[in-house]
Order: sequence, then structure tokens, then C-alpha cells
Amino acid sequence: MDNFNIDYITFDLPNGVKSFFYPTNKFNSIAIYVVVESGSLDEDTLEDGIMHFIEHLAFDGTKNMPSWEDVNKFHNEISGTGNAYTGYKDTVYYGVYPHKYLKEALFYYSEIVFHPTHSDDSINKEKTIILDELSLYEDEVNEKLFNLTLQNRFMTNDTSFSRKIIGTKESITKFDSNMISGAFHKFYDPHRIKLFIVGNFDRLQAESFVKKYFCDDVDNDRFGAGLETSYFDYYPGYSTFKVNSDTKSDIDKIYLGFSFPSFDIKSYSQKDRCIMEIMFSVLCSSRYQNSILWSKLREELGLVYDVSINNLDLYSRSFVEINTSFNPEYIEKILFEIYQGI
Repeated sequence: MDNFNIDYITFDLPNGVKSFFYPTNKFNSIAIYVVVESGSLDEDTLEDGIMHFIEHLAFDGTKNMPSWEDVNKFHNEISGTGNAYTGYKDTVYYGVYPHKYLKEALFYYSEIVFHPTHSDDSINKEKTIILDELSLYEDEVNEKLFNLTLQNRFMTNDTSFSRKIIGTKESITKFDSNMISGAFHKFYDPHRIKLFIVGNFDRLQAESFVKKYFCDDVDNDRFGAGLETSYFDYYPGYSTFKVNSDTKSDIDKIYLGFSFPSFDIKSYSQKDRCIMEIMFSVLCSSRYQNSILWSKLREELGLVYDVSINNLDLYSRSFVEINTSFNPEYIEKILFEIYQGI
């Protein structure tokens, strides 16, 4: 189970970008993923939320597409469907296109990844948008619950493992063009970038386009030198048993998150990861309604509407969280049944 025989092609560029090709004529489209192996875990305290901010700015204007209208128009003209997201470990830009637009799609991704303009107007616009996003999240029950888990899961909260991907109001407000430029050239180093192409395309043609747009047209001297990921320097210890809570006056239920240390993907084999997923499904899954906690809390006792389990992988500091909600009078019974189920 540890080996998968996938007939893909690797293609490394002189500047450090790694490409992975999987040509197939089973369909007429192409899927493109550009993975920047830098995420919120790389940030220091002053940079809190800056990777997410840079991802937003990528679509506001580039060297050859100066405004967000130009970026949007070009993408629409090649019938593109795509987006981006920032995680703890990486930032990903992705999309699907008709195969005849391979060249144009690779040009588009090289523009937003390597050539964003980061204008002052765009920075000010994104501050407003992201602060609104932050306010929206902060009012959500699940976000409050997750933030409590992050604050309680580790022995110390002064590392990036306990901070939110989006950042804080204080950090976002302080971002300026110098901070953005410094973080961009540090974290978007070509050595950190992987390009994935799957679909109906010619390998040699793709190699030619990738070399041009992801190496030859890139001012590689502006970037770092394949910097090591910073968060490997220090791993916070897991906390021992803790209980913490937050209030939200407009709801009358208790939302419970029960977490405990888990495996990180990089340290376990594919076989062990599959075993762990099976164990999670046996313990708590709404997809498999005979799981221990679902059948007990939902079907037999009728105390909850849903109960779920999720594994959050933060490299060496991962944890599993069981989530459910219920009327306050059932809290002792539910805590007991979760303990028994585990």
C-alpha cells in the first residue's frame, strides 16, 4: 500500500521549480495546480496572516495584466474555472481549462505567482476585504470552537502553530508594500514551487511553455535561495488535559470540541494512515451510521443531530477533533459517552 504505480513525468527547471506531468487523452481538459510550499506556519509574529494576504493580492494585478479587471478578463477568455487557498503548509493556485488553452493557462499562473504588482491601492483594498472576512469568521460558532482548540492544544501559544491562517486585525492593519514585498520574495522562491499538470496535452510542448513562463521569464535573482522552512526549528509540546470555553449570546446550545494528539502525514506510511482513517470511521462518522459515537449519541439516545471527527495535519503537531452540539442539560451524559466510545 506504500507504493503507487502512476505513470507521471517529472521535469525540473534550472531555477528550482519542480513540474509533474500526467498526460492522458481520456478527457479534453487540463487541470493545473501551482503549489507554493509556504503557508502560515512559516510566518513569524509580525507576518501573521501575510501569506493569505499575498494570495488575495495575486488576482489584483500583474506585470502584464495591470488590474483585477485585466486578470479576470484574461481568465474568462480562456474559459477558466479556478481559485486559490492558503493553508498551514502551503499556498495553492488551481484551475481547469480546455486543453487548447494550455499555453495561455500556464502564462496566467506564471503571472499571478511570479509577477503580481502588489500596488498600494490593492493592498488597501484587500485590507478592507480581509478584515471583513475576519469579522465574519469570528462570529461563527465553528470558528470560535476551532480557535479554542488551537489555543489549548499546545503548551505555548507564541508559535505559528497556535495562530490563525487569516491573521489578526492588528497584524493585517500593519501590512504595507515593504512587508508584502519582503515576504513575497522570501516565501515564493522558485525552489518552493511545484507545478502539476494533468490532462490532454503534449509533453514536449508543455515542457517548452513551462520553461519559458516559470523560469526564463522569471527574475530569479529577486527571490531567496531555497530557504529552509522556518517552523522546523521549533515544535511546541502538546498540552495536557485542559478545558476552556467561550460564550455566544445568540445561541442556546453547547458546541463541543474534544481534541487529542494525532499522527502527522509525513511521519506515517500510507498503510498506517489508512488504518487510522478506518479507526476514525469506526469511532465517529456520519457517513457510517453504525460508528460508535453516531449510533450511541444520535440513533440510540437521540441527544445530538450530528457528531463528526476530523484530523488536522500540521506536520509534527497534528491533532484529531471530535465535534458535536446539543442542549446544555445533556452535557454530562454526552461527555461520558464520548469517553466511553474512545
